[in-house]
Amino acid sequence: MPGLKIIISMDSLNPPTDLKTANVASSAGFILHTFAADKGIQLYDWDEVGALGRSFTRAHSPPKPQDPIIICYISGMTGQPKGAILTYANFVTVVAASEISHILTPSEAGISYLPMAHVFGRAMEIFLYSTGGRIGRSTGDPLRILEDISVLQPTFFPTVSRLFNRIYARVYTLTAGAPGFAGAMARRALAVKLANLKAGLGNKACILGPGDTLKERRHQHSAEKWKQPTSRNSTKSQPTDKPYPRGEICVRGPNVFPGYLKDEEKTREAIDDEGWLHSGDIGFIKENGTSTVIGRMNNVFKQSRKIEYPIASRLPIALQLFVHGDSHEPCLVPIFVLDLESFPAFANNVIFPSGARRLAGKIDGTFRSACQDPKLRRAMLQEFTLAAQ
Repeated sequence: MPGLKIIISMDSLNPPTDLKTANVASSAGFILHTFAADKGIQLYDWDEVGALGRSFTRAHSPPKPQDPIIICYISGMTGQPKGAILTYANFVTVVAASEISHILTPSEAGISYLPMAHVFGRAMEIFLYSTGGRIGRSTGDPLRILEDISVLQPTFFPTVSRLFNRIYARVYTLTAGAPGFAGAMARRALAVKLANLKAGLGNKACILGPGDTLKERRHQHSAEKWKQPTSRNSTKSQPTDKPYPRGEICVRGPNVFPGYLKDEEKTREAIDDEGWLHSGDIGFIKENGTSTVIGRMNNVFKQSRKIEYPIASRLPIALQLFVHGDSHEPCLVPIFVLDLESFPAFANNVIFPSGARRLAGKIDGTFRSACQDPKLRRAMLQEFTLAAQ
C-alpha cells in the first residue's frame, strides 16, 4: 500500500519517552514504532491523537445549518453525474421529523448494508445514533443479508423496495400461500409484520421524502406505496384526471437540497421559483391518501408495479429487471440480471437433462458457455414472452 502514510492504533502502544532505555527498546510499542518508521509510516495510538488535539489551540468552529455535510453524486443515468449538495439542516430536519412519527428507544438495533452513497442509509444511521441505538455492519455480501439479519436480529432494517419485494415473493409461496392451518398462521404473522412496514420516497436531492405506508387489504402491501407527507414536507400535484389523480410528484421543505455543485442551470431545472423540487417521478393518489410511483417524466422507466414488477415476479430466474423505452423507437428494451440461485436448475433441465454436466450457482466457464447455447436461449425467450403476456 504505497499510499499509506499514517496508522492510528485504538490500543495503547506505550509510546517510548527515552529510546535509549533498554526496557523501553524491548517493548511492543518501541518495536512497532521502529518498524513503521523504517517503512516511512507515522504510527500513533489513540492517546497520542488526543494529546495532539488538546495542544491544537484553534477554537472549535461548529457547523452552521446551511453548511454542506456531503456532496452526493447522482448516477448520471440520464446525463452527466451531478453533485447534490446536502446540508446539516437537511439531515437534522429528517431526524427531527422521524422522531415525531417513529418513536425509537436506545434498545433499538439497525443493520447497515446500503452503500455510503445511499442517502437513505446515511439518514437512518443518523436517526439511530440520535436515539442511542446500535448499528451492525453487514458482511458486504448481498446474498448473505438474511444470514446477517439472523445474527444481529435488528429491530430496524432500512433497505430498498427491490429487496423487500424479492423476499416477499419467495417467502409468500412457502408460508402465507400454503393451505390449511400452517398457511393461516403464516398469514396472521405476515399481517402483524407488515403493519410495521414503512416506506418513503426520496432521492439524493431530497434526503427523505414523504412518509409512511398505510395498511391495506391482503396482497396489496407494496414498498412502492407511501402515505401523506411528513411533518416537514409539502407535496403538490396539478392533475385533471379522475378518480385517481396523476402527475409529477413535487416536494418542498427544509430537507430539500439547496442545489447542484457548480451547476446553476441544472439547479434551476430541478427547483422552481417557488422552491418546489420536481422529482421526475410520476405518481397517482388513491382514495385512501396513499400514492404510488408509476413512472418517470423521461423515457427511462422507474421500477414499479406497473412495468417491471409484474414481469419480474413471474420470472424466478430473473433477479433484477430494467426496461428502457424511447419515444422514437417502436419497442422497449429489457435487461435481465439472472438469479444465480434459481437459474442453474432451469438451465440444467433444458440443456443437461441427462445430468452429464451440471451448472453450479457461480459464474464460470461452464456457466458462460451454457448462456450461449441456442436451446437455452430459446427456452429463456419463451419464459420471458409468457411473463410479459
